[in-house]
Amino acid sequence: MTQAALVTRYLDFRVPQPRSGDVIIVRRIPWIGEEYPAIDTLIGMGFGAGPAIVDRLRDAGTSAIARKNGVIAFSELYRANRGLAVEKLRQASVRQKDRTAARLLLECAQEAVK
Repeated sequence: MTQAALVTRYLDFRVPQPRSGDVIIVRRIPWIGEEYPAIDTLIGMGFGAGPAIVDRLRDAGTSAIARKNGVIAFSELYRANRGLAVEKLRQASVRQKDRTAARLLLECAQEAVK
């Protein structure tokens, strides 16, 4: 298992939130990678993390939160050309023999457009 594949297992891990009585001062809009650190880790790994993210996205057992965060991470890898991220997800969908995996990747491509 690659490091990127291992990190994708934590796409739905959320940093514990402060207790409800705690006062929090926010000076900027928080980035989702601060709440779900696997996103930032995968982005930091660069394009080499792409195949592991796609593998996690096509897995029917992946939670909705992990899938959403995986789409964000994959899209951020291609932030200079988001259309390329969408196209890569669409191409991965077409290559799938399993119809469920193909559908999941196509849905991820559609989500990446938003």
